[in-house]
Amino acid sequence: MGFVKTGLITGLGFAALCSGQALAQDTSKGDMDGPPGANSVNINPLGALFGDYSINYERLFDRQHGLLIEAVYGSSESDDGNSSSFQTGALVGYRWHWSQSQDSGFLGANLGYSLGTAEQKIDNETFDISVSAVNVTLNGGRRYAWDGGFNVTWRLGVGRAFRDFSTTSDDPDAKEAVEEVEKFFDILPVTFDAELSVGWIF
Repeated sequence: MGFVKTGLITGLGFAALCSGQALAQDTSKGDMDGPPGANSVNINPLGALFGDYSINYERLFDRQHGLLIEAVYGSSESDDGNSSSFQTGALVGYRWHWSQSQDSGFLGANLGYSLGTAEQKIDNETFDISVSAVNVTLNGGRRYAWDGGFNVTWRLGVGRAFRDFSTTSDDPDAKEAVEEVEKFFDILPVTFDAELSVGWIF
């Protein structure tokens, strides 16, 4: 009987230990969930003050793997109307959230395409230059998220740009200037990536 009693007590103790570990694991897992919702939409409020608009959407899978889609648009014109610029672009990216939560630091990679044009009027003649680019960047950043769903996100990145320059001007000097600009960026094909945004998790 003593042997049986000891065995029962040992078995119950082992079961209790296993249950305690499982409860601790479940509690820890719940702590990593962070704010509810796997979707987030963010905008850049500071850029909008200067005519640059950007919006992105991220879908978080398994609390850790994020699929990012972003679109940007911007335009500006000088006070005298003699110069103007326009840019637009989009990207897709991946983010790895190391804390397995919306409220987490992350490492990522983006693939994007952008198109920009600038015009300048000189002596009643308009000169223009356009650039299209495919950008591949690696980045890191942080998302601060609150239980209500509000979040602030920043990222910084650097990578390689494959640029193509052109002009509609027939002026030989303008064409030569565009060629020189293209040669410079062929030597230094670096591009930078940045985000400072606010948004909502749902």
